[in-house]
Amino acid sequence: MSRRAIGMLAALTCAVPAWANPPTFMDALDAYTAGDPARCGEILLGAEAAGGAIPMSGELLTAECLSATGRYDDAFAYLRRQLPNGRIALDELLGKSRPGLDALRAQPGWTALRAEAESLDAARADTRDSALRAELLARAARDQAVRSAMTDGGTGRLDQSDWEAIAAVDRENVAWLKPLIETRGWPDSDLVGHDGAKAAWLLVQHADHDPAFQRDALARMQVAVELDRADRSDFALLTDRVLLADGQPQRYGPQFQTGDDGVMRMRPVEDPDGLEAHRAAVGLPSMADYRQVLRAGYGTEVE
Repeated sequence: MSRRAIGMLAALTCAVPAWANPPTFMDALDAYTAGDPARCGEILLGAEAAGGAIPMSGELLTAECLSATGRYDDAFAYLRRQLPNGRIALDELLGKSRPGLDALRAQPGWTALRAEAESLDAARADTRDSALRAELLARAARDQAVRSAMTDGGTGRLDQSDWEAIAAVDRENVAWLKPLIETRGWPDSDLVGHDGAKAAWLLVQHADHDPAFQRDALARMQVAVELDRADRSDFALLTDRVLLADGQPQRYGPQFQTGDDGVMRMRPVEDPDGLEAHRAAVGLPSMADYRQVLRAGYGTEVE
């Protein structure tokens, strides 16, 4: 799979709003890209009102869309509601350049908002393990780098030596992470930030060679999810890895396999009729969007 396709897949497996028959985060992004920030802002405010999840830093897109239409007071109010959850990276809030965000920083209320954001970030930093976060991020980067290096040909097909190189990285990551989780518990967002917690999940997600470890990590991660210190969508994806390893059908449907005819088909799910509802409840994209990403990433037919 190419780097572009991996990026698309990562974005789609983060989260989208979980409404009933709603426009999705991707619809909001498409509206913004098409020059309609007003619709983008309305979609994302609707997601907030409905309690839906959006991808990491999707909050900044909301502020961007609101500001791009001159709704500065709404953008400030939205950011103040979202800053306490720690999902908005301070460096991006202060420095990410977009027309709406740049305009927002020129408004009279920006100095006060910046001070609030810096104060919240400093308070969180006091409770975080920065060294552990850095190590998790570095290991997640290696995880992605070896996969990208092996799939940049664009075919999505790996030979035995490719799989061995990937497996070596996965095993080394698990050998490091396993005793850490056993002694310190799940590294949640309070301990390592949202990006560090997602990095920990990625390492476990790729630990298929040790299903017992995945099962134990899933139980530990569930506590963090219930405290809103880990992403529901990540938990859902790991849930299906564990279910399939136990010989049970998956619940959310992310796992596909390629048949002898070259067609990718979804592995069995426990509730086909309720699949879309299950996915929406944890902030996963529709199966139509997910299949589109698989087609683009693997260059093959997907049923």
